[in-house]
Amino acid sequence: MEKRALHRIAMDGLVVHYKKSSNKFLFRPYKKEAVLKDISKSGLGMVTHEQLQKGDLLQMRIEFIETKPLTVKGRIRWSQPSENNGHYRVGIQFLPFGEYSQYNSLTALQQLRELSGQSMVMTA
Repeated sequence: MEKRALHRIAMDGLVVHYKKSSNKFLFRPYKKEAVLKDISKSGLGMVTHEQLQKGDLLQMRIEFIETKPLTVKGRIRWSQPSENNGHYRVGIQFLPFGEYSQYNSLTALQQLRELSGQSMVMTA
């Protein structure tokens, strides 16, 4: 039985650039990459080489072909070893959307609403 309230869009192969979120490293560049598996208005699933911990905050950037990149903040809800040795499957819930700096932007929310049918950069 599916627990999610919102339908996820499969996007296997899109690159997610991410960094752990903290005030100390706010302006640090996105140095880590993961492979996006699926996304919805409330969160995303990805596969990474790094074992991430439940509860950690991430800042993420996803590049698209025909529209500007999507930048969002989220909290890791679960992380488990993938069927591929050395990889981890991670579920991330987006932080709320709003006008304050600790929230995701309302522009990002609109991008997520319009995501269905967009062309995306795929990795090989």
